Parts: sequence; structure tokens; C-alpha cells
Amino acid sequence: MQRISKSTLKLWRKQDSEQKLGRESRGRKPCPAFETALLSELLYVSSVHASDGKEGPAEVRVKANAMFSYALIQSTAYELQSRPTWKEDKRVRRLKFTDFWIRSFLRRNCFTRRRISTVIKRIPSDEEVKQAMQDIQEVQKQYNIAAEYVVNLDETGIFYGAPPKYIFEAHGARSGEIPDHDEKSRFTVELAAAGDGNILPYFIVIKCSVPSGSNPYDFGSMRVIHNLHAEPAFNVSAGWSLKKWEGFKTTRRKKNGQPVQQEEEFEHVRWYLQHVDGHVITCQPKAWMDTGGFAMYIETVLAPWWQKKQTSWTGPDEFPAKRLLLVCDNASVHKADELKKLMDQHGIILRFLPPNMTQWLQPLDRVVCGLIKTVQRARRGRQLAANLQQWKQEQERIVGEALLNKRPHPELTPWVPPKPTLLEGIFFYQKTHMEELQLEKTKNAIRQVFIDTGITPFEDGRWNQYRRERFTNQRRTFIANNILSNVLKLQDKKCISAYLFSIGLDDQDPSQWDDADLSHLVVPDADYPSDSEEEGEEEEEEEEDQRGEGGGSAPTVSRLVVPDPVLASDSEEEEGEEEEASLRYEN
Repeated sequence: MQRISKSTLKLWRKQDSEQKLGRESRGRKPCPAFETALLSELLYVSSVHASDGKEGPAEVRVKANAMFSYALIQSTAYELQSRPTWKEDKRVRRLKFTDFWIRSFLRRNCFTRRRISTVIKRIPSDEEVKQAMQDIQEVQKQYNIAAEYVVNLDETGIFYGAPPKYIFEAHGARSGEIPDHDEKSRFTVELAAAGDGNILPYFIVIKCSVPSGSNPYDFGSMRVIHNLHAEPAFNVSAGWSLKKWEGFKTTRRKKNGQPVQQEEEFEHVRWYLQHVDGHVITCQPKAWMDTGGFAMYIETVLAPWWQKKQTSWTGPDEFPAKRLLLVCDNASVHKADELKKLMDQHGIILRFLPPNMTQWLQPLDRVVCGLIKTVQRARRGRQLAANLQQWKQEQERIVGEALLNKRPHPELTPWVPPKPTLLEGIFFYQKTHMEELQLEKTKNAIRQVFIDTGITPFEDGRWNQYRRERFTNQRRTFIANNILSNVLKLQDKKCISAYLFSIGLDDQDPSQWDDADLSHLVVPDADYPSDSEEEGEEEEEEEEDQRGEGGGSAPTVSRLVVPDPVLASDSEEEEGEEEEASLRYEN
């Protein structure tokens, strides 16, 4: 055994300390003054003293927050960087506000993202999943159905009055605070995508009144579609025509969830608008997709699309596909007995995915539904951020006057942004359908996820097999009161400037006002690591989800990741639509 001398140990310790020092000095050092100014652009804070009269530092709370996404933070940072004061700062001038920088900025300033979870559901075993997927594959082999004639269908609710789903909130807050919003304003969209990545025309269901006659499915007297047709964006000149759908009959076996004593047959009657490109807008008392709505979708959207495929075929041989394969979830509206005859009439074969597995095995859940909702919420977030700036200007004038006259902070007027209308909600969706869903990378992602889930084969005819893996998430906590105190100090100075400008005693516009010399502010107890330091596991796992609400684009995919068949929560199903817009796949 070789002996080690004391001098060798000293040398090793010296080398180790030098290496540590080198690691700590690497990377660009953050600029607390700029980051405080950036927070003040997206937040409005106020101090709250203890109600029991005890002395001590005041607690600083966020009263208004517009930190909804990476994209919003990035655009605000670039706008702040372009102002004259920060152009003179060398550290700020060199900053590139990448996703890595934003993630580090949020960690340094003790902000974390909030998420809502609900009840749990049991998912099927491996054998059940494999059997259901094998059934889908056998149908394609039997009828020689190519990928472009395999269609996945799903319904999703568009809550156009809802705020962004996430907000970067200071740690210690009991919940993520959001402005007044309308969670009930929504419509339903019936979506469908083919295995070649193309999106079928949309089918929108808006709310209408409950029919007063004896037939609960006769919406012929409802005027909501006629009123929509009177709008310039939905009249004949815009390509929309008013039509009436009727003839489909169903037997009602339940009423209010309870079996009826005597079964009755009713005819479905609805008005609808149809665009020259095949899009449809109709109504239902709860804006839901029911059995009648699904039958209407088949007759007005899916069947005409399938017929157009056949009539437009220009190949030398006869049309290759004998049937259209429709793959969807196990919702009861898809299983009505009356639908089978309608499907056979149009040459459509219906197959169902395994229950409670759509968040992993349904292409629309994996790509399209989440993409639509993240883009929709991102647009709403930008609306709220713009409205916050208008609200802040008024509050700064009022608070600035109080501070200048050495009076306590006045009671703030609540931030109540206007709620979007139904027309705005439809316009937002139309824009997403015509832009983001038509991108080539979105189509590639849809095409790839059809293959990855085993719904369609590879080009060489092989089928992908179901596999499962686990996801893990960890969360960290930080103390944020000192950082918010810095924001409050800067905010108070800006309030005074805003008031002086409003009464003509200051010639500088407060919206362009900055104070780069914030070295006197208290640096929080939390460390300020350099941008080269390694991030924690939580940020790495949530990086794509945090980007999702701002970006709205579909990433590329390669291999499907499916968790163990144990317990899956409803929140995980929502992630199949919202968080899985970023597509958790392994490269």
C-alpha cells in the first residue's frame, strides 16, 4: 500500500479549492437591477402590515400579475432592454433572453408555476390495450386502408373566456391569483385529423335556448344561428350559407340520467352554417356534442370529406380504399345504436381506443387539442397583459399623488379586464385552425404520432407496439418577500414620476422611465447563480410545458412514452390536451 505525504494532501486540497473557485466564477453574472425592473413591468405589488399591530417588516403581495408564459416574459425583457437607460449597461446589452435565461430568471427570483389536479382513474392492463390496438390494425389490413383514410376524432371544449392556465407566482402565495374571468363561456369543437397529418374541416357547437315543445331535440325554433349569420363575418359574402339538418331519429331511453318508463323516438332538427371549405357551426342547449350532433357531424362534415376524396381520385386504378376507418374514444355519444346504420351507409368503420388511455394513444390529444388550447390561452394572456398596462397607468397616477403628499397608499381599483365575446372566441379558434394547425411541422407531428401509437404502420408495413414508461416530477420552494420588496421600491418611485408627469411637473413619460442604479436595493437571501450553472430537475422536466403557452407550435416527435398501467389522474388527462401540446416523447 503506497503512503501519501502531507504535502500531497495539501496540493490536492489547493487544486480542489481552485477548481471550485473556477466553477463559481464561470458564466455571466445576473443583473439584479434589470431583473427587478423586468418584474415591475409584469407585476403590481403592495405592502401589507400585520393586523395585530406588531412591529416588523411588511409582507409584500402581488396584486396583479401578467407572467403567463415564457414568450410574454421574453418580449417584455427585449422591450425593456431597448430603452435608453439599459442600452448603456454592458451587462444588459449582452443578454440574450433564451428559454434557459428565463428559466434561470424565474428560479433566481423565486417564482414557480401553479397547477390544478383532480380525481384519479384506473387505466386498463397491457393486454387490454394491445388487443384494442390490434383490432384497429386488423381492420386496415382487411380493407386495405391507407393512412390518409384513417381518421382520429375528438371533441374539445374551447373556454374562450378563461384566463391563461398558468401564472408565475411568488412562492408563499396561497394560490395563483388571476383577474376576473368567465369559466362558463365556451363552445365545443369536433376535431378530426387523418393519418397523413391533414386536418379535416371543423365542427363548432355553440349554446342555444332549451326547446319548449314536446320534442327535446327539435332546435328548429332557435334563432342563435340566424343571428350569427347576420354578422358580416358569417354571411353569404364571407362564404357561409344557412342550412337546416333533419331526418335523423333516436330513441330516448333515459331522462335526466334515469331510465324512462316508455321509450320514445324523436327526430333531430337543427339549423347550421356551412362554409364553402366544409366548416360547420351549429347549436345545442349546453354547447355539447350529443348523439344528434355526432350524427350531424358525420352527414355534414365527415361523409362529404370522404366522398370528395373518392370523386377527386385521379389514379390509374380504382380508388384504393374500400372503407374509411374512424378511431375515437369511448364516449357514449359515439356508441348509440342508431349510428351504426348511418356509418354503414357512408362506408365508415368505427373503432374505439382503450378507455382512459386517450391522453397517450389518441393523436388529437397528443398534438392538436393541447396546441389549440395553449394558443388560445396565449392570445388571451397577451390581451390581459395589454389591458394591465392601461390599468397600471391609472393606478400609478393615483398612488404617485398619495406618495408625493406623504399619504398612505390609497385603496386600489380592482383590475377587471373586459371579457371576450363569443365572436372573439370563434375568431381566435378560426385563426388557430387556419394557421397553427396547417403548419408543416404540425402535420408531421400528427403523422408521426399516428405511427408511434400503432394506429397506422411505418412505410415498410411494420406496426409500432405499445410501450410504457414513467414520469417523475419534483418541486422546489424559495422565499420571495425580499425580491418583491425590491419591486415595490422601484414601483413607488415610478408612481411618483407618473403623478408628476400627469400634472405637468415632469416632462418624462413614465412608461419610458427606468432607474438602472438599483445597487442600494437589498439582495435577497436566495443565491444568484450564474447562467452557466446546472438547473434543477424540476425546471428541466417542466421546460417544454412552460414554453407551451407562449409558443403554440407543435414540436417534432419520434418515440411514444407511456406510463405504467397503474393509476392515472384526470389532471394527467388534461395534460394529454394542454401539457402534452409539447409532446412528451423520447428522441
